[in-house]
Amino acid sequence: MKALVVCIALIAASHGFAAPDPVRLKYEPTDPKFLVPVNPRGRDYQEAVLKILDQRWGLGTMIYDTVGEFFAVSVWGKDYADNDHDHPLHNFVTYLRLDGAGGNAKAEKDIDIPIDVDFALTVQRAWATILLKSRYPEKSFLGADGYTAEFSVWVTSVGGVYGYTWSPQSGLTKELVDLGVSLADYCKAPPAERPTRRGKLMAQLQSFEERAAKAQ
Repeated sequence: MKALVVCIALIAASHGFAAPDPVRLKYEPTDPKFLVPVNPRGRDYQEAVLKILDQRWGLGTMIYDTVGEFFAVSVWGKDYADNDHDHPLHNFVTYLRLDGAGGNAKAEKDIDIPIDVDFALTVQRAWATILLKSRYPEKSFLGADGYTAEFSVWVTSVGGVYGYTWSPQSGLTKELVDLGVSLADYCKAPPAERPTRRGKLMAQLQSFEERAAKAQ
C-alpha cells in the first residue's frame, strides 16, 4: 500500500507539478525607450576607462565602443579652488580616444577642455533625468554587432547612476548617444568653433531634458 501511494505521488508530480521553464526575454529588434540599468563593476573595458578618468567624472559620462572605434567623454567639475595649473578652472569636459575595448585599454588621446558651470550642469541635468528612468527591457534587443554606449552620472542623495544602450536607431536613447558624440566633437573642434557648438548643444540638452522628464 505504501509503495502504491509513493507511485501515485510520483505520477502526479510528473503530470501536474512539472518544474516551470525559466523566464526568457523574447527577442525583438526594437529600440528600448529607456536605458537599461547596469552594474558599474565587473566589466573590464568600462572599469579601465573609469580608472583612466580617475576623478574626472560626475556630471555626465559616455563610454562608447564598436568595431574600430573606442572613446569616452566625461563632464566633471572640481568643488574647490587650488593652484592646479593644468586645471585652473572648475568645470571640464574630457575626451579619451582609446586603443581597444579590453581591460588593458589605454588612452591614445586624453584632453581636458574647460567649460562654464552652466554648460556642465546642463549636461548633468540631461544625463540624470534619463538615467533615473532606467529600467529593464521587456524584450531582448541585443544583436551580434553594432555599438554599445554606457552612461553614468552622479546624483545627490542617490550616488552614481549607470545605464547602457545598444545600437538604438531612434528615440531618447539614440538622442542621448548623439549628445555624447557631440560633446566629443566639441572637444576635438578648434577653439574658435566651440562657442557656436556650445550654443547648439545647450539648446539640444535643454530640449532633451524636458522631453525625457515627461517620458513614460
